[in-house]
Amino acid sequence: MKWVFRPGYTAEQYDAVRAACVDGEKLPETYELWAKYALASDHRMQKLGRFVVRINIDLEPFRDWCTGHGRPLDKDARMAYAEAIGEQRRAKLS
Repeated sequence: MKWVFRPGYTAEQYDAVRAACVDGEKLPETYELWAKYALASDHRMQKLGRFVVRINIDLEPFRDWCTGHGRPLDKDARMAYAEAIGEQRRAKLS
């Protein structure tokens, strides 16, 4: 089974991350809508044999990571951040 790391959010952090991202208007308007879409997406990925792990994005560490990697706070950065953090955590399990 292939592991897939995707960005995740807590209800408390969602609005702050959405507001800080340059493409925040492309994210669902509320945390509840995002959670609904994320759950549906995760189920589709699981049906394809993927093990989906959501990596919660906390704004300040994410912002620091983006600055350190010369990236804007956008979808590509959220995906790359989730992948990088997920791989770090998986490596610790090995």
